[in-house]
Amino acid sequence: MKQYILTIDQSTTATKAMMIDANGKIVDTVSIKHKQIYPQKGWVERDANEIMNNVYKSLEELLNRNKEVKDHIIALSITNQRETTVVWETHNAKPVHNAIVWQCRRTSDLCEQLKEKEETITAKTGLKVDPYFSATKIKWIFDKYNLKPENHMFGTIESWLIYNLTNKKNHVCDHTNASRTLLYNLKEKDWDLELLDIFGVSKEILPEIKSSDEIFGYTTLNGQLKEIPIIGVIGDSQASLFAQHCFEVGQTKATIGTGSSVLMNTGENVLKKATGIVNTLAWSLKSESVYASEAIIHSSTDTLNWMRDQLGLFEDDCELNEICETYDANGVSVVPAFVGLGNPYWLADAKASIQGISRDTNKYNIICAGVESIAFQIYDAIEELKDLVKTSVPTIHIDGGGIQNPCLMQLIADLCESEVVINKGMLLSALGSYCIAMIGLGLKTKSELQNMHKEELIFTPSMDEKVRKEKINTWKNAIETTVYSVKH
Repeated sequence: MKQYILTIDQSTTATKAMMIDANGKIVDTVSIKHKQIYPQKGWVERDANEIMNNVYKSLEELLNRNKEVKDHIIALSITNQRETTVVWETHNAKPVHNAIVWQCRRTSDLCEQLKEKEETITAKTGLKVDPYFSATKIKWIFDKYNLKPENHMFGTIESWLIYNLTNKKNHVCDHTNASRTLLYNLKEKDWDLELLDIFGVSKEILPEIKSSDEIFGYTTLNGQLKEIPIIGVIGDSQASLFAQHCFEVGQTKATIGTGSSVLMNTGENVLKKATGIVNTLAWSLKSESVYASEAIIHSSTDTLNWMRDQLGLFEDDCELNEICETYDANGVSVVPAFVGLGNPYWLADAKASIQGISRDTNKYNIICAGVESIAFQIYDAIEELKDLVKTSVPTIHIDGGGIQNPCLMQLIADLCESEVVINKGMLLSALGSYCIAMIGLGLKTKSELQNMHKEELIFTPSMDEKVRKEKINTWKNAIETTVYSVKH
């Protein structure tokens, strides 16, 4: 009898629902975009109710298209955008405010006030004091509405989904998402009372933390199915690291989406923090906990979305390959600090810019510079990780929307002097949560999952070294100008 797992990949821009069989084959997929909300400069929100409704809609469509296998669905797994913050009323699951997205910079001033505590916070969490993470978002909502802790709950997106999917029975999260809140002790693997005191957050609003391969509750999807367990819950970047089978220390992957996350497996060790690198949990299963060092990039394909939607420089993403094959940046640099700069600079007040424009610059040069900005930021991240671990990174496994642009993949290989390996056609974050669900259900082991077929495409470095150095120097000059403008 065939068995299937439903998987939700709740990303920054859309809800994707997938049906995956026991061999790891994605049988069917439904994707629904949600509204992007920008109330004012630097603020980024989503409608939490819209996200929840899209989860139900996508799953309903998926089930209606595959009625013949409904009785063979054995579980639901979830992977999600991290750090995005929802606070809701306990009794009716009504959000107090729109979900505040990881990109949002509204708490920059609050973070600045907490800088004197950063050494303590970083020692416990592995993170930086930055609006990117959840804690100051929680405090902002509670202060704005003068909320009482006993009547409210906080959760990152997976907690919000599970609370609703279980009919308000289970207020839970997984360790990877908890480790992104600034309230979680990375070594103790639990909420930290000193951190809660620093950020003014009450423990009673926080979810119970579970390992990703535990059962988080049960759901019928509003009566569409017999009761099935929710299992295989993990943050999206960590999920893709798992799906890429980066099980050995030093193995590295980059997810290129709205932003980018470059993660390196560091095994059982939390490494000494470098300038721009944060530490986090790679995954936490009942049998093992694995740590990772991460370089965080705020704007990757979001830069191209801006060029398409706000500037109208191109109409469809499929145009990008042809543009990149035909044109080059012609000395133009795009520094995509739309919500500040992440790794390795962590400048919340940095502003985006287009530099190096001359009279012969055309829109295609600017588009190419936007694509190249993704590769340069990955290069910065890899250099920072090399410095941290004092070794080379011979292979970078890449997933996310960026893999659709081979010119971008080749440029990353050239700049980083690393082999770039992409897993063609696979939704890696979804596959990671699926894999963990299979482990939790006792249907697969890690070694069995590692032997599952992967169709890979490999890019090897081929750029002339003089050209490579010239490109890197142009990028560094653009970054130095941006950094200077913030500090002066």
